Amino acid sequence: MALVAAQADDPGDAQLYEYVILENQSAQPQALIGWRLAHPATGETYAFSEVTLLAGEQLVLWSGAGEDDLSTGTFFWPTTAGRWAAGDTAELFDAGGHVVSSLVVPPPDEAEE
Repeated sequence: MALVAAQADDPGDAQLYEYVILENQSAQPQALIGWRLAHPATGETYAFSEVTLLAGEQLVLWSGAGEDDLSTGTFFWPTTAGRWAAGDTAELFDAGGHVVSSLVVPPPDEAEE
């Protein structure tokens, strides 16, 4: 399981939504119950529910309000403001509490117009 992408918040662009993408890079399904995503700088954590990712499957965790959808792998981590900024580190912990993946959040993509 790996953190493969992240999009930072950009307060100047209301159409740019922040997210983190996880990918099951193994050949076996991976249950995420007990796993959590952490923002070490703020101490915030997101605990995954009873979701299983098949081999090669991705899960998108959006910041903000929304309804989780197991069928599309879309999940929401409620917040009223931006959570991720460029340079922040996201850490993925397994059910045993071990860091299995980390990712430094890149700056918002300025190439989109």
